[in-house]
Amino acid sequence: MPSSDRPAQAPYMRPAFTYNRTADRTGGGQTGGGNQCMPAQFTIGSARYADDLRCRLARELHVFRREGCAVSLDEHHAGGYSFFALGVEEGGAGELRTALTSTLCDLIVDYLENRLVEEMLWANHRYLDSTERHLVVGHARREMQLQASGGWGTGRRSRRTEIHRALGEYLDTHRQLMLEGFLTFRLRDQIEDIEELLDRTVDDFLMEREHAEFIKLLRHFLDTQAPQLDLMHVLVRPEGGFRLMDAGRDTITDRHLELCLGETTGGEVDSEDLLVSALITAAPRRVVVHWSPGWGDEGVDTIRRVFAERVQLCHGCPLCQATDK
Repeated sequence: MPSSDRPAQAPYMRPAFTYNRTADRTGGGQTGGGNQCMPAQFTIGSARYADDLRCRLARELHVFRREGCAVSLDEHHAGGYSFFALGVEEGGAGELRTALTSTLCDLIVDYLENRLVEEMLWANHRYLDSTERHLVVGHARREMQLQASGGWGTGRRSRRTEIHRALGEYLDTHRQLMLEGFLTFRLRDQIEDIEELLDRTVDDFLMEREHAEFIKLLRHFLDTQAPQLDLMHVLVRPEGGFRLMDAGRDTITDRHLELCLGETTGGEVDSEDLLVSALITAAPRRVVVHWSPGWGDEGVDTIRRVFAERVQLCHGCPLCQATDK
């Protein structure tokens, strides 16, 4: 920070925070304030994340300034990299290391992993269009936030804790850290975890997209069918399977339904696919599904999505109670 922009200091106090920025080492030419920096305690280098790193380091070091600890931040450039040399008064190296560990950890978890998801998605799943990529990235980031907070009750240490530990161990024995190299070699397991999470997210997205297209096709078939029944009851069995009944609560035995159900007789349906086929064949004006959550959830969800406003869910009528026994 240029000396003219520094907050005013008492005459007897030395400046608590200095910032110097110089051009490429080979070209010389200082572009920042002229304050002499303290001997560097730590140097952090980065090519791709320099802007974010600069802001976070400056913000963290201002905390030291407010506490009256003299620190300096010197930036120079070489070979396409930005290097940030941090200096602190004697006896403050431990506190600086702790603050630097937290700052870098936050940067990696909150920012770099988000960018990494986008890069991985573009490299490995280019067949997705921009809208689909946006949806997948959103799902993946939510999953990562839950993991980074120690969610899902897995008992394993959160990603943030693992990264913080790795940074702390490294800075205990090293005074220089190249951010891209640290990510590649020291956080390889975490990056592989992110890649696996992203692949699972893409697989789930593709399955949901395929299912949505299937639902759309079924709705088209339903719209072309003339209603065969005014009302159909679907009884979901707790042990699996379904039973079909008409408005009079009699088992449906219409021959066209028997043909649709294949070898299944007496209105009993064992397969969710056959159930949906039977319902579309009958094309009832109303469908009442008698069920309890956990019984045939996937089949019930498909019925709701295909028949939409025609569907009514029932949980407590005599038919439901009889099914529960």
